[in-house]
Amino acid sequence: MPLTSTIYDIVADAALRSWMNEPVRTSGRPLEPVTFFRPLKPGVPRLREKLEMLLQASRAEDQILFGIDSGSEEETICEEARRAFPARDVVVVRCEPDRALNPKISKLVQMAPLARHASWLLSDSEALFLPGFLQALREEWQAHEVAALTTAYRFVNLASWPQRCDALGVLLGLWPGLSLVRRYGRVNFTLGACTIFRREALAGIGGWEAFGHDLAEDQRLGEALVKSGQEIRLSRQVAALDSDPLSWGDYWRHQRRVAVTYRAANPAGFAGVLLTFGPVWSVLCLLLFSEPRLFLAALFAITFRGLRVRRAARLLEFPVPGVAAALWIASFVEALCWALSWFSGRVWWSGRWWRVGFRGELSPMKSAYGDGRRF
Repeated sequence: MPLTSTIYDIVADAALRSWMNEPVRTSGRPLEPVTFFRPLKPGVPRLREKLEMLLQASRAEDQILFGIDSGSEEETICEEARRAFPARDVVVVRCEPDRALNPKISKLVQMAPLARHASWLLSDSEALFLPGFLQALREEWQAHEVAALTTAYRFVNLASWPQRCDALGVLLGLWPGLSLVRRYGRVNFTLGACTIFRREALAGIGGWEAFGHDLAEDQRLGEALVKSGQEIRLSRQVAALDSDPLSWGDYWRHQRRVAVTYRAANPAGFAGVLLTFGPVWSVLCLLLFSEPRLFLAALFAITFRGLRVRRAARLLEFPVPGVAAALWIASFVEALCWALSWFSGRVWWSGRWWRVGFRGELSPMKSAYGDGRRF
């Protein structure tokens, strides 16, 4: 196991460096207008700042749709941002609850009828459009004739240890897998941080409505696009997400949901992740066996995993304070959540508990209080 993990790290490291050193193509044409979709969840910190960054990065001919719960604090903030940018076409969409089981899709199906342009850019509530990111992403979009252009992401503002461990999970699991798929496989998924779609391609697979019962709606949407003969490109650009404030309990629940989501999205691939838990297998081997050669293999696996994560963090401009300690915590939590995901489909998401079917179908859990909020 330590040897397998080391080989995986070496190949993934080379694939990531190749990806990030890839020259960026441009179309040479003026940028086409885009409709921005920003469905907002409750309680996003520094929301006004994030919305203003989006508005400043957009162009006068673009359209910006904010999807909010009617009467919420987010509605007030969105209206303030709209009034502060009178030259932008901003629509605050007051969404009814439960138009779909998936809370994000519930908002998107109510926002879509108002969209004016052929290109739709969906971004997460925590997305930060830092200077240069959106311009480069739109140039790449026009240079490639694809149905969707999706971006991987990095976290910023990692103030607490739970936030740092949560971010390490992205460097440990997400980025190596994406790097290998992009270099050696076929992209058949989208990512929730930031994705541009062609309106007609999305309509051809049933629109947002077709994915209203799925936890991993971005994965299912990508699968449907590829099955319909469309192409998805994994962007050279990296989206920045403001890390949510997390307690240790929040961190644990988030990692449980991430593991269940990955398992539901790709059971076979997720099963293979077992072979990549290098530090965990190494510690177990050292505790159970005294073979000197095994000790050297385990030591090499642990060392190279640390080097690979640090190299990726530098390449992606993704610094994680206290990376050595966070790496160990995140490695063992990730392995434990991997194991638990095969036996339990209960996850905490969007302020309530959900039961998740083996292929990611959502169903709300009922409690003695009549909802899924408390047990």
